[in-house]
Amino acid sequence: MVDTPPSMIYFIKEIIVTSDYLIIPVALEFIPVNSTKNLLKTIEDVKKESETNVEVLGILPTKYIENSERTKEILKMLDKIKGKK
Repeated sequence: MVDTPPSMIYFIKEIIVTSDYLIIPVALEFIPVNSTKNLLKTIEDVKKESETNVEVLGILPTKYIENSERTKEILKMLDKIKGKK
């Protein structure tokens, strides 16, 4: 398991190329959820460039607050992003 900040794009690309599977942790906040779109696009681009077969197993929501309307709204956003993969 490797955890890297989203701003370290070089390392992210290396991790994608050298991995078989990815689980993407995403804080349930607006900025990280919106950044997930870019990460999924980067993964697809790297897969095409390097002919790797890395598979995204899923997106793991973090910082979940039970019974929070904001959390529910952000989870809906995340579901839409996952559907656009």
